[in-house]
Amino acid sequence: MGGSSGTNLIGALLVAQRMVAADESGSVVAILCDGGERYADTYYNPAWLSEQGFDLSGLIAAVADCAERGVALSDDLPTAGLLIPTPSAH
Repeated sequence: MGGSSGTNLIGALLVAQRMVAADESGSVVAILCDGGERYADTYYNPAWLSEQGFDLSGLIAAVADCAERGVALSDDLPTAGLLIPTPSAH
């Protein structure tokens, strides 16, 4: 999957998580927009990710735990495992 599909998946997991917390039942549908082939040299390349300073192992594990075992996603999911530079004050 590409970035848009990944965002769609996370959104669907968050909706499902909220439904469970509210004791609601139903279905969640997400359309996965692309196959991600164009990211073979970047997002799907561990060497490129490492060169960019990304360690996604914790994030990938958290998403897999949620999707496969129903483990709740962390509140800090958008930054889990990522070193996000803080903006400097001007």
